[in-house]
Amino acid sequence: MNRRASTGTYLSIGYYSPSWPIGASPNGVLTQVSFLSEQLEAMGHSTTILAETVAEGDHDPGVYNLQEVRTSIAQNPVNRIMYGLWRKLAVHPANRHLYRRALVTTFHRAIAEHGLDIFEMEETYGWARWLRQTSPIPICVRLHGPWFLNGRALGVPEDEGFRRRVEEEGRAIRDADLLIAAQRT
Repeated sequence: MNRRASTGTYLSIGYYSPSWPIGASPNGVLTQVSFLSEQLEAMGHSTTILAETVAEGDHDPGVYNLQEVRTSIAQNPVNRIMYGLWRKLAVHPANRHLYRRALVTTFHRAIAEHGLDIFEMEETYGWARWLRQTSPIPICVRLHGPWFLNGRALGVPEDEGFRRRVEEEGRAIRDADLLIAAQRT
């Protein structure tokens, strides 16, 4: 682990957010990431955001738009044929693979361009595990509402998809380098 923080220098911290910037959508993860990044930057640290969607006109070089990356990958002629056929057979695995490819590729690009020391994201869908499998930096999983709790509280049927999501999130939590949770008051 990089020990620069203990020697008086600053960290480069990466976050995943479902959208960006604050106000782009009503979302607790977005609000938390926005607040944390603002406070950390005020302290001298740098932050990088990987966002599922980025509001039009927001061109901050420290924010990566995953939707644009997925579109770019999918528009490649060979990929268009491959994903088109795959989606006819099994739409969920094809979309999951495309999302994974975009997230992991963008994550490594952010490390190269911004020198990330650590990356944090919530446990949702177990996506943090995708990063952990190839990451040269620590991955911190933030418990923001594991599906085994929220899904049940929302009355979602506990079918195969429900169980698969709970299992994937459990693996991501287990494999994380760090785990954080906050008590809501």
